[in-house]
Amino acid sequence: MSAVSRMHIKTLQKILMNIVPNHCFAAIKLNESIVACGLGVLQSGCVGSFDIITDKEFRNRGYGQQIVKSILGWGKQNKAQMGYLQVMLNNAPALNLYGKIGFVERYQYWYRLRS
Repeated sequence: MSAVSRMHIKTLQKILMNIVPNHCFAAIKLNESIVACGLGVLQSGCVGSFDIITDKEFRNRGYGQQIVKSILGWGKQNKAQMGYLQVMLNNAPALNLYGKIGFVERYQYWYRLRS
């Protein structure tokens, strides 16, 4: 569902399978197809939500919200006391989603390029 090139799939699978901290994968399946998914990572009493994505044809139906809430619930069951995520400032749909769930901006960061 993401824009990842097919040539990088195996590498990304290896990265995901080698995550050291306790982690979970969440997915919503409809008619044998995954329509939304995400990754949760538990570390130092916090649960991070990563790579939350919904298939383009199934957006705006609450699936992303279900995925994030599921990851947060898993984190809580595993003693997480706080949740966090990172999102690009130009990703208005994601900012809207996370705002509905109750996330607020704590800080911004940016990448710098050497001239």
